[in-house]
Formats: sequence, C-alpha cells, structure tokens
Amino acid sequence: MIVLDDNMLGIWFVPMPPEGDWMGALVRDGEDYKLTYRFRVYQGDQSLQFEESQDAKSWVECCITGLPLAAVLRKIGNVTGTLAEKFGSKVHTVAMEDDGVTGFTERLKAQPWTDWEERKLH
Repeated sequence: MIVLDDNMLGIWFVPMPPEGDWMGALVRDGEDYKLTYRFRVYQGDQSLQFEESQDAKSWVECCITGLPLAAVLRKIGNVTGTLAEKFGSKVHTVAMEDDGVTGFTERLKAQPWTDWEERKLH
C-alpha cells in the first residue's frame, strides 16, 4: 500500500500495453528513501476497481541508502524510461510540490491512470 503523507516525493506510472503496467512511489525514510513499486498483469474485466480485479499484482518495497536524492531520481528515471521504451509508452509522473499532500493528491486524482479510493487507516 502507498500512503500519501509529507514524506511522499513522487509517483511514477508506466503503461505496458497490452499486458499491464508498472507503478512506483518514492518516500523519504529518515536519511534514506523507500521505493514501493508493483507490476500489474491484466487479467479479465478491466472495468473493475483495482482491488476487485483479478489482475496479478506483484508488490516490492526496497530501501535506498547512501545516495543523494538526485541520484535516486536518476535511477528511477532510467528504469521507468527503459520500461516505457520497451513497451512503446511513456512515463507519467506526479511529484510532491510546495502545495503539499493536498495539492499532490489533487494532481494524482486528475491522472487518467489512477483508480482513486480513499481509506482510513485506523
């Protein structure tokens, strides 16, 4: 699960037609960074909500230590760029800006590739 809070730095999305897509989120984790990403392989009815679909979803979370933010962003750009090139698609990015979580959330909701659902964690 990806939590939108003040540690969020950005979300990347890469369509991988016709098979699926890739999405990742980068957050600040103290002095380090945490990248949570998933591959999604489409299966069945694509009109269903993300959680209701039968799509295969593979989630990975990794901690990135010892690199400055610019280097981390470059590496994510290399991975997402390679995926987009391989599948003839493009990289979509929503970055945290000065308008904070509220502005970030509104920009994210406006993306055609989001399946937005708000949940209370506790």
